[in-house]
Formats: sequence, C-alpha cells, structure tokens
Amino acid sequence: LEQIDQEIFLLDELEILNINSNNIKFIPDEIGKLKNLTNFSMNLNQLVKINENLVNLQQLKIVQFDANNITVFP
Repeated sequence: LEQIDQEIFLLDELEILNINSNNIKFIPDEIGKLKNLTNFSMNLNQLVKINENLVNLQQLKIVQFDANNITVFP
C-alpha cells in the first residue's frame, strides 16, 4: 500500500487501526474523522510527518510509528 484507502475514514466506530509494513508516506487529514480510534499503528512505513489531526482524537491511547522516517511532529 502507498496510501490509506479513503473508505477507512467512513468507519466512524473503528477503534483499532493497524496499517503496518507498507510504503505509506503520509496520514491524510481525514484521520480526524475516526473519533472512536483508541489504537493506531503504522510501524514499518515511510512516514515523514505525523498529521496534526491526531491530536484531536480524544479516545486515542496507543500510537505506534516505529521504523519510519519521521522528521516533522505537530
């Protein structure tokens, strides 16, 4: 995968999202729609930036971005 499928962001009851071991370079702004997300993992991708909309996810407890190329933080 090189990008997150937009249909994921229609799952407003989604609590756990694991998108590990891909070639994803960015997290779309639509991540902010997943208000029930508690666990978000994107290990082993090509991320260079963490999307600032993650800050608005009040239920989010676990975030994993191991083995990426992150240089920009919100």
